Formats: sequence, structure tokens, C-alpha cells
Amino acid sequence: MQAKIDASSSQQPAGSSPVAEASHLKQKFFEYALELFCVASADGYFLEVNPAFPKTLGYTYAELYASPFYDLIHPNDRDATLREIQRLSEGSICIDFRNRYRCKNGEYRWLAWTCQPDVKTGHLFAIARDVTVELETEEALRKSEALLNATHDIAQIGSWEWDAKTDKLTFSDKMLEIAGIDAEAFDGSLETYQQMLSPTTDESLTTIIKDGFPEDALTPTEYTIVQPDGSQRIVWAEVKPFHDQNEQLVKIVGAAQDITERKQLESQLSQAQKLESIGQLAAGVAHEINTPVQYIGDNTNFFKESFGEIQELIEIYSDLFEQAKNGTITPDALAEIEEVLEEADFEYLAEEIPKAIDQTIEGIERVARIVRAMKEFSHPGQEEKSMMNLNKLLETTMTVARNEWKYVADIELDFDPALPEVPCHPGELNQVFLNIMVNAAHAIEPTLENAHVSKGKITLRTLATEDYVEVQIADSGTGIPVKARKKIFDPFYTTKEVGKGTGQGLAIAHGVVTEKHGGRIYFETELGEGTTFFIQIPLKSEET
Repeated sequence: MQAKIDASSSQQPAGSSPVAEASHLKQKFFEYALELFCVASADGYFLEVNPAFPKTLGYTYAELYASPFYDLIHPNDRDATLREIQRLSEGSICIDFRNRYRCKNGEYRWLAWTCQPDVKTGHLFAIARDVTVELETEEALRKSEALLNATHDIAQIGSWEWDAKTDKLTFSDKMLEIAGIDAEAFDGSLETYQQMLSPTTDESLTTIIKDGFPEDALTPTEYTIVQPDGSQRIVWAEVKPFHDQNEQLVKIVGAAQDITERKQLESQLSQAQKLESIGQLAAGVAHEINTPVQYIGDNTNFFKESFGEIQELIEIYSDLFEQAKNGTITPDALAEIEEVLEEADFEYLAEEIPKAIDQTIEGIERVARIVRAMKEFSHPGQEEKSMMNLNKLLETTMTVARNEWKYVADIELDFDPALPEVPCHPGELNQVFLNIMVNAAHAIEPTLENAHVSKGKITLRTLATEDYVEVQIADSGTGIPVKARKKIFDPFYTTKEVGKGTGQGLAIAHGVVTEKHGGRIYFETELGEGTTFFIQIPLKSEET
């Protein structure tokens, strides 16, 4: 093995020759270079390394010179490195490759090598550059791009750009997919874009550009795209304008997310939450039905027993009628009739049977009313709105939820008898009213423990203005804690104990009222006094 040269100890004496000075400068360059310079023997040992080597890998000079450099190469890169060096021995003038070198702390650094052989000595002269950060950055960028593309694919996000100079639109592949058209079929014109939009879409890119791109156009917008085959996709879009230094519009960039499946899932979630509520109310509804069914059954048994006594009396009267026709009425026959009348207690039957009939009819009507309310409440929501009287919806919901509130509260109704119908999704508003009524009952329950009253009060009130119908649901409960008021409509937020509330009820209610009906929902509350929820549904909807 040849002697090692410690490059850090080289010095140049004063007054040296130009050749010696050049050699000295070369040595200094070798010392101060950021790249890793080395000379290695053919048998795989470092003969000389510059200071960048120990600085990068963490070894001392002695440790670098003591073992073959192959020992420092990552096992997965070792064979490939040996093959590259073999090429040099076979006559290659210069080679470039990458491999990983083990640092003293156990980590690996990527080095990009340029190697050249010395024909006379057989030594290898090599320069390496630490490209670890560069490669890690490239890999992170690739992963980020892959993740972004995957996210866009999953989220169904497409992008587009309108150029003011050419007056043309450019769609990304995903945007073309959302629109359901081939790249060749889209000419990039605003007119073609306009034809994709559903007639119910209020705003269009054409309108935005024509009006000078008003500020409210920046608001994210939900609209419908009609594909060439007639199928529709619901899209959530955002746009951003770009201007030059003269404030002239240069281009508009937009992103569109296909939310069709999400809207369908939201509808399914709403229906699932409704069915979950029905499941939770099932025991109460069963009890509500069982009570009238029980006295219907009792009355039916009473009719059965009474009919036997009446039938016996009718038969005796028939015999008496025959005797009367023949003029053969005997004192024994009259005594028998008198005895039967006393046993049957005919006066009691004459008084109680009509009552039992009325009670039975009332029970049947009550059962029918509960079943009808359950049917109306649990019916899947329709995509189109229908005109409904909210008084009727409140009565339906009150019937379904009766077992939730009847033990803790009395309900007071203050309905506007002239309340106009509103365009709405009845099933979904039923769910809104149910969630708030059940919450009201739960809020009242804790107040009864220390109060001198057996029940609280829930007030249902309706009124109409020129623009909307308002429903008020007020309770005499505990009120909403201050820290919860800003989060009350957040999904999965609940102030109830574990197992009693999922935190979805008011979040769904907020979405139904504001997004699906263009209305408003808010509340007023006071600790210890109660809470009132206000639901405002417009008299006119965008659809109508």
C-alpha cells in the first residue's frame, strides 16, 4: 500500500519557483474545494482525499485510509459501482455514476461520481458531489406531484385557464373528463363552454368576463354541467383573475371539483340520520301506538262479552214476541225476561257500549295518525322542491317525537292560520324540526330535578313576512353554554354526554336550511332561561 498524503498539512515555502507556486495553488484548490476529491488504488483503497471527504462522511483521515472504500458503499449499490470501475479497467476514459456512502453516524449520503483512470499507475482519480439534498428534493417533488395528481383524481378536480389575448379556454384532462368531452371536441371558445352549463346556472364565465369580473364573482360557486350524453355533474368552482401592471385582465384561472358523488352521499347521510332518529324514537312510537291498541283490544273484548248477553236477551224477546202474537204470554216468560235483564245489567250496557265505540274509533284514528306521521317523516327526500305548509310539517314531527317530550314538557302551539306554503324539501325540514325538538326536550330535562314544576314548556310558533316563513322552536331549558355557541352548528360537536348525541343533528339542520333552501337558521339563548331557534325559509326559491 502506498503512503497516504495528509492534504491538510501542505505548505509552500517563500520565494519558490512558478512551478512550485502553481503546485501549491493546485494543492490549495484540492484542500478548499466543496466537492470530494480522491485518489484510489486499483485494489480499492483511498490513497489521498481532500478535507471535504471527512467533513461530509464524518470519518478521520486514518479511518478513510484504513479500509477498502467498497466497505463504505451501500450494499445495494456495491455491485453496480464495481461494474462501473470495471469499465475503466476495460478502457473507458471517464465514467459517471451515483451511489450511497455510509457516514460514520450510520446514515447514507448520495454521491455523484466522475472517475478517470491513470494509465501509468493504474490509480483512480475521482470527484464526487453530495447530491443527497438534491435527490431528496426531487423525490419529495415527485411524491408531491403524484399525491397532488392522485388527490385531484380522487377529488374530481379539474382546472382551466382563459387567455384574454386569444379569447380561448384551455381545459385540463380532468376538466375535460368532468365535462364529458374529448379534447378534439372542445374548441376552447366561451360559447362552447356556455353550452355545457345547465339552464338553471345563474352565472357563467361569459357573464363574468363581460361584466368586468366583479368581486362577488370570486365567491366559490356551485353549478351544473350537462355532458354531451345528457347526464349532469354538479361542480363546485373557484376562479381567480390575473391583471397586468395597467390593471388590465390578462387571464382567468379556475378550478372545478366534481361534487356529484358528495352531494349524493350528503343526501344519503341525511336520510341515514333521519332513519337513525326514527330508530331512536322507535320505542317511544311503539309505546304511543301500544296505548290506544291496548284499549281498543279491551273494548273489543267488552263488545264480545256484551254481545253474548245481548244475544241471549234478543232470543228471549223473540220468544216473547211469538207468545204475544199467539196471545199465550205467561207469567213465567215475563219473569225470565226480568231475570235476564237484571243479570245483563242492560242499562249499564246501553250507557257503556257507545262510549267504548267512540273510544275505539278515537284509538284507531290515533294509531292511523301516528302511522301516517311516521310514513311522511321517513319518506326519502325528493330532488325537486314541493309547496308545503310548515304548520303541517311541525304537527307531523311533533307526533313522531311525542314520546321524547311528553314526560318533560308541554307543547304550546302558536301557528299562523294563514301561513302561506313555501317551496321546500318536506322530509329534510321534518328532520330539522325533529333534531331541534329533541334537543329542546333534552335541555329541559335537567332543569326539572331542582324545580318545583313537573314539566317545562316547548313553544312552536310560525309567522310569515313578505320574503319568508319563520318557524320558532323555543324551550325553557338550561340554555346553551357560552363556549359552545360558536361551535353549535359544527359537525360532530355536541354538549351532550357520550352516547346521547352524535353532534350531526344541528350540522345537518344548518346545511338543509342554508344550502338546500337558501334560508337562515340561528338561535337566541340565555343560561337558565332557555333557547329559541329561528328557521327562516324563503317564500321563493331559485328553482321556482
